[in-house]
Amino acid sequence: MPKATVLIQGASSGVGLEFVRQLLKRQSPTHVIATCQKMADDRLATLQKEYSKHSVHRLDVLELDVRYQDQFDTFGEQVDQCLNDLKRERGLDMLVNCAHICKLESSTRKKRLSVLLFSRASIESC
Repeated sequence: MPKATVLIQGASSGVGLEFVRQLLKRQSPTHVIATCQKMADDRLATLQKEYSKHSVHRLDVLELDVRYQDQFDTFGEQVDQCLNDLKRERGLDMLVNCAHICKLESSTRKKRLSVLLFSRASIESC
């Protein structure tokens, strides 16, 4: 059974995807709940297949677009289901938010601002 459960928002590319990869490479059993805007993301699906068999890790992939408030209601239920499947009463050990939460306009191009949030532990101590 995984020792830590980590929820990573915005895990389909960039820093979020690398967090998923690094957590699943660790020796300590880890349950990763990764979110992406579209469930058709091939990178997360490939990782999920790779770690679904013969692994001490577990990767659940859930769809969540942080721009739409109505998705959070069902998302909470989906996270609860992932935790219940493991009979995990403690909840999450860490939240990593790599989802784009704000767009800044500039005269030359759009820039995106990402924020990382950590709770209850650092990556090394999970």
